[in-house]
Amino acid sequence: VALSLLRHLYSLSKEGRASPKSYQGRGTRMTRSFMTTIRLALLPLSMLSMVADAQETAPQSRWVVDWAEQRCTLARRGMGEDSPGIGLTSGFSGEYPQILFLNLPANMRDLPRSGPVEIVLMPQEDRVTGYVDRSQRVTNDRALIVNVGTEDLAARFARSESIALERNGRRLVQVSYQGADRAIEALRNCSDDLMTSWGIDMAARRALSRLPRGNIARSISNYDYPASALREGEQGSVVVRIRVDPDGRVGECVPVSSSGSDALDRGTCHVITRRVRFEPALDAQGNPVAAMMVSRITWRFRG
Repeated sequence: VALSLLRHLYSLSKEGRASPKSYQGRGTRMTRSFMTTIRLALLPLSMLSMVADAQETAPQSRWVVDWAEQRCTLARRGMGEDSPGIGLTSGFSGEYPQILFLNLPANMRDLPRSGPVEIVLMPQEDRVTGYVDRSQRVTNDRALIVNVGTEDLAARFARSESIALERNGRRLVQVSYQGADRAIEALRNCSDDLMTSWGIDMAARRALSRLPRGNIARSISNYDYPASALREGEQGSVVVRIRVDPDGRVGECVPVSSSGSDALDRGTCHVITRRVRFEPALDAQGNPVAAMMVSRITWRFRG
């Protein structure tokens, strides 16, 4: 039942049929299923009006971590037809995490379609700016996805007991919960497991005082879409493992989770290797060192 929440959220472009593997913990259930949740990018967004008055609810179900093929998603559904739930995705290098507002009340007909919103984590009144992402495929209009431009969102979320969505100073919805610290720990375990499977040494990664920094998305444009993939109508997301050398250049780029298109996989590494430059990782003494990172790039076109 809990896993259906996540399947209800996304229209997946590909889905495996392996039997899920479940893990039971204190207030958290982790379900590993081989699904791909695709982040759509580079699409124009439209603007709608404000939503109805804020509603506060407290979801009562268990936290669920979905171990998908390319991303981990944490979610907790509400109880009842119009009881909102909350979710959080893990973000890898070059990809910010997302907050998911799930099963929003049916009377909230005018959800914001784009633009900035304010995420408020309580009781600490920690405010984070986010941007509504309506380019993602959802099965209905009762889910809202917010890209959050901060890499420490998980740590902030772990200290919270409720979350609110605001726009132009107006509170739209607020969701309360318990056990966020244990849920975030489960989400991190999922992310660590994924990166380990992609060839990342997590002990070496944690020993760094700074991970490689760079914005891959800014270096890729629509003009980089491989011509053969366009002709064949190929779209998808690819996860690549990148070695960033001490001078910030890319020493290696290897697809570790395919988009399903050889052209897109090769094209991704071609652009990254030739064009992207990073601030290198730093060791414990602050010296530039070579380090591995992973990034997910989505290729998608309209039509």
